[in-house]
Amino acid sequence: WPPERRFVGFVFQDQLLFPHLSALDNVAFGLRTHGHSRSVARARAYNRLEEAGLEHLEPKRPGELSGGQAQRVALARALATDPNVLLLDEPLSALDASARIELRRDLRAHLDDFTGVSILVAHDALDAFALADRIAVLEDGRIVQSGSAAEICAHPRSSYVADLVGLNLLRAKAEKSVLHFP
Repeated sequence: WPPERRFVGFVFQDQLLFPHLSALDNVAFGLRTHGHSRSVARARAYNRLEEAGLEHLEPKRPGELSGGQAQRVALARALATDPNVLLLDEPLSALDASARIELRRDLRAHLDDFTGVSILVAHDALDAFALADRIAVLEDGRIVQSGSAAEICAHPRSSYVADLVGLNLLRAKAEKSVLHFP
């Protein structure tokens, strides 16, 4: 299938909303490309905005939105076509701390209800732990550890993974009750 016929939603770190379109028309865009009439696309887009508590942003253009609002509109746009796959590329990285906390919570709720496959790219361990069911840690382009957040935190396999999750990993040899450090 050509890309426009695939059911993939994508949320970019910098939203990539169309600056000349309202929030409503940004969310309706994917529905229009999937062949829905303008009126049907706009009605479904409005419903998606309403579900996200963003209906009041309907007429606003991206330049009139805060970073958190724009990212929520971008998420609504990605979910509007009912994708089978949802790709999230650093969806929280461009937000200030308070917007990040709120959107992380909202995004977790969306992911809990999402029936497709979601893939999140995150450089922030907290984002990964809060949003992912399974995590793959990459170092130098290779997967060095994968598993649940609890598994990774409990048993980091390298200093890199320990640093990432905020732990100190010390190498030592234990003899009875004495530790010997190399």
